[in-house]
Amino acid sequence: SSMGDDPGAFAEQLGINPDALSFLWDVPSEIRLSIFANFNPSGTKDGNVHGRLQGYVRTVMKRNGLQPPEHVESAAPRPRREHWQDHAPPIASQGADAGSVWAFAEQLGLPDHAAEFLGALPEDVAQSVCRGFDPSGTKDGNVWGRLLGYIRSLWQRRLQLTEEAASFIRSLPEKIQMRVMVEFDASGSKDGNVSARLVGFANHLANRNGLAAVPVVVAPRARPQLAGGHANVDASEAVADFATTLGLDQGAYDFMQLLPDDVKMNVVSSFDPSGTKDGNIWGRLFSFIRTIFSRHAGWDRSHVDQLKRLPEEQQQDAMLAWMTRHARQAQTPVPSYVQPVRHPEPRTYSSSGGYGGRGGGGADSTLTNFVRQWGLDERVAGFLQALPAHLRDNVLRSFDGSATQDGNVWGRLLGFVRSNWGRSLGIDQASMAYIKSMPEDAQMVLMTEFDPSGTKDGNIVGRLMGFAKKAMAMAQAGASAYPAAASSQGGSCPNGDGEQSLESEPAVMDFIQRCGLDTSALEILEPLPADVLATVIANFNPSGTKDGNVSGRLHGYVRVVLARRGLGKAGSGPAKRQRMF
Repeated sequence: SSMGDDPGAFAEQLGINPDALSFLWDVPSEIRLSIFANFNPSGTKDGNVHGRLQGYVRTVMKRNGLQPPEHVESAAPRPRREHWQDHAPPIASQGADAGSVWAFAEQLGLPDHAAEFLGALPEDVAQSVCRGFDPSGTKDGNVWGRLLGYIRSLWQRRLQLTEEAASFIRSLPEKIQMRVMVEFDASGSKDGNVSARLVGFANHLANRNGLAAVPVVVAPRARPQLAGGHANVDASEAVADFATTLGLDQGAYDFMQLLPDDVKMNVVSSFDPSGTKDGNIWGRLFSFIRTIFSRHAGWDRSHVDQLKRLPEEQQQDAMLAWMTRHARQAQTPVPSYVQPVRHPEPRTYSSSGGYGGRGGGGADSTLTNFVRQWGLDERVAGFLQALPAHLRDNVLRSFDGSATQDGNVWGRLLGFVRSNWGRSLGIDQASMAYIKSMPEDAQMVLMTEFDPSGTKDGNIVGRLMGFAKKAMAMAQAGASAYPAAASSQGGSCPNGDGEQSLESEPAVMDFIQRCGLDTSALEILEPLPADVLATVIANFNPSGTKDGNVSGRLHGYVRVVLARRGLGKAGSGPAKRQRMF
């Protein structure tokens, strides 16, 4: 054999006694060369490179339909599937060293790409998975799907991701999720904002490095973390177990957790999925929830019949709107995620550092100190004072501007307020992207003046988008209560229709650059209504373009979005678009 095919030389390279790798002579030459080329010992934190290599050899051999050498096979822990229902995960007692990570993958019967993914994880994460994962709760046999959710949950907690970042990662294709978890390096986050850096990294992978060759296995979403302090623990835990058993997705889980506790418990204890003949468990379950909730709310048959005719999302919004009204009438606490925005009485901030109007006391003192601490101006102080009380209190209590490296505390604060406000109303990601792209003063008007309680059909997002146009118009006309923001937007050249060209909008130009397009793409984007433009920028994915014609793919995507909204072809909608940026 040549030196390139010599296990002895490979052993020296790894710092292992050559005699310990003599079993490699029993491996076919082409497989041996592949092992030499691809085995990566760098993730072995406990120093057991030999054990990690044995596990790797075992996996590669079996993947190629070959029996591993006897020495390697005898070193593998034996599967004990018969004990899954009665005991902790079988690998737990073995300490999950480097070799047992690979054995764990074999033991669960994972597909090849899943085994490679598990082996590529940081070793402390892999060991936690081996010690803690329990496959016995897998009712549908999809162990890999349950395992991926478990790994993702551990990884998210390890990085202390924000709720938005965690939700974004869950929304990605499985192949991108795996690459993000393996390749993302949190140590490069100099300002401490790991979540923002992670989202950027994941976007880069999704847009530029789609792994089309990796087989995709659709996995159920990880069990979300509960919002502390807002729900009865027993009811929430019951819903969590119920959702896991039925394999409900994230949206269904989130909606159920918002329901009153007695409705939760009634649904969990009474629903029987066995009668679902077409496999649509959620459709049957939602109908059952609607029945239980209608009894809880005291709705008559005509009201329920009218509700049934609405799209499912609007039905859910109607239920949450009833909870909001009922809680307000009963003067009982409302969870922040369904609490309506209340219009505060006008209050003025004086340059001496105090507030006029009704109220005062501790709240005024807290806000005054907050403004002074972060060096904010009167315009920002007035904005904070005008926020709904529950949102303002949360901002004053939780915001930390100390990590702001560039000194732009206001920019960081506005993002923090916007994120909390959007979460409190349950605004979807595409709508939040649109709101984020609006001028600052328009955003401030929206967050302080929008009142969801007037939404009769429960479609809060639809009402919000309509109000956003009003906020944009107020900002453009200089009628905003926050005029200082208008001047900070700068003045760019309008186009022939009196609108600013999208070429001056950073979000649009970032989108064009991210997709690898040139400015000719503006011809596709310019005629779009603001809500359609926001949807396109938030959701268009160029990575599936096999022939390289991203512009053509974009044009087709725009046509689909317009058709869904009944607007026909680009340019056939409204003659002018309310400015979105």
